[in-house]
Amino acid sequence: MQSVHKKLLVFVLFSIFLVTTTSALSYKVNTTFDVNVVCINAGYCSGTTVCNASIFAPNGDIVLQGVLGTQAADLSFFNWTVNSSQSSNLGQHQVGGFCKDGSVTQIIDFDYNITPTGLELDTAQGILVLGLIFVLIILTFSFLITGLKIENIPFKIFLTSMGALFLMLTIGISLNIVESLMILTGVFSSTFVALYRLSLILISAGGIGLMLYIIYMSVQQFYSYRGLLDDKDDF
Repeated sequence: MQSVHKKLLVFVLFSIFLVTTTSALSYKVNTTFDVNVVCINAGYCSGTTVCNASIFAPNGDIVLQGVLGTQAADLSFFNWTVNSSQSSNLGQHQVGGFCKDGSVTQIIDFDYNITPTGLELDTAQGILVLGLIFVLIILTFSFLITGLKIENIPFKIFLTSMGALFLMLTIGISLNIVESLMILTGVFSSTFVALYRLSLILISAGGIGLMLYIIYMSVQQFYSYRGLLDDKDDF
């Protein structure tokens, strides 16, 4: 039993790590934005400083290659503009290059994420989402198990229906998180993500069919319980 608890704890911690391990920078897909680099000398660079950087998409495509950055008027940072046509790939983008101010050289090496909304989950939000899923799982099993054991037909119908509803809600939230992780990490190709979204549509259609079937059976059981429907009748 202790080994099971340890495995469950490891799984929860690993899930939190996956949900919350994202880049500190994020931008919205298909928008124009600036990527900034602070100057190397305590936020100041001379007017002769040169910063050169390249940006790579998750699939390895080159977004910018060896482009000189534009220095701010107050000489405190450099920026590179990424236009909407260059921000169509979702996931983690790598920025690499260097800044040179006289004899001082700074290596540029960081990443940013492009997401559907321009937002990401932080640690607190990740724990909150996982906590919500955990509560939904408990509610799902509680409703289903109690509904199967109870003898009162109206309560049985209500509890099993609620259990099925919470089950679909849990599956929907979990699959949405999986899709977000696939996009943010850039592990899977856009084709795979498109197929994954198609499978979500099919699962959603199946879930709607399941809910309609449960409603149908619930109404049938209710009419049968009230004596308005014979065992061999149907509607």
